[in-house]
Amino acid sequence: MNKLIAFSTSILLAITGLGAQNVGPWVTNVSGNSATILWMTSEPGTGWVETDDGGRHYQLFAGRRSFGTLHRVDIKIDEAGSTIRYRV
Repeated sequence: MNKLIAFSTSILLAITGLGAQNVGPWVTNVSGNSATILWMTSEPGTGWVETDDGGRHYQLFAGRRSFGTLHRVDIKIDEAGSTIRYRV
């Protein structure tokens, strides 16, 4: 049985490149235990996603926080069917 993961549409931008014009976010690749959040900024910055459990999830490349204009963060979900509220 497939479980639906609901996401809040409340969004707050949290990047280091201030004054950027932003596009997104988009929620993709939703499965029973994960989802991917994508967004773009017009200026480079370090992006992250904050979840309602207090977690902060960074985009990583080779184990390090990445810096750029296209941001992709994978979120792991502990319990299938959970509602996750997030902001980027």
